[in-house]
Amino acid sequence: MNFLHQLISNNSTTELLEIEKLTSCFKLHTISSGTILLDVGQISNNIYFVKSGTLREFKYTDEDITSTLSLIPENNFSFIPDSFWKKSPTMIGLQALEKVKLYSITREDLNYLKLELSLGTKLELLINSNVLARTLSYCSILRETPEVRLEWFNQFYPGLSNRIPHKYIASYLNIRPETLSRIRGRCSNSRKNMV
Repeated sequence: MNFLHQLISNNSTTELLEIEKLTSCFKLHTISSGTILLDVGQISNNIYFVKSGTLREFKYTDEDITSTLSLIPENNFSFIPDSFWKKSPTMIGLQALEKVKLYSITREDLNYLKLELSLGTKLELLINSNVLARTLSYCSILRETPEVRLEWFNQFYPGLSNRIPHKYIASYLNIRPETLSRIRGRCSNSRKNMV
């Protein structure tokens, strides 16, 4: 768990017992591609840390059409804060876009860690910082051209465009799939001309 190493490296006085308690609260799961971990209307009771694979946060825009709100690749946390903290139904769903290995921790276990361990509050801060940083980076490109948004995507999520369907990337970047294909084609042609 990469986040655990980050916590420990910043806290040299951490006792072995605290580390064991912390790690015992995280459960490892393997999730099949396409699985919905949290659907709209459910209450978010878990925080996830993606070990491998990619999740997406989505919302329904029409009957069976979804819009991708966020992509969560490996070494990132995912949870729906409003639903998680308020224990209220979510307007956002969470789905595996490829086979995913992830760790989960329940609200109750996180609250226990915050009360019992010095690392508990640091863990909560790390989780919130990770989610906020990803969100702020995305918000910074929303008014940019589709070309700039795609360039940002390729820099922020290196290699991800080769692993997940392009319809989710187009939805996330708020561009039509045809536009994404055209831009990718132009970029590919310009790279060929440079060689």
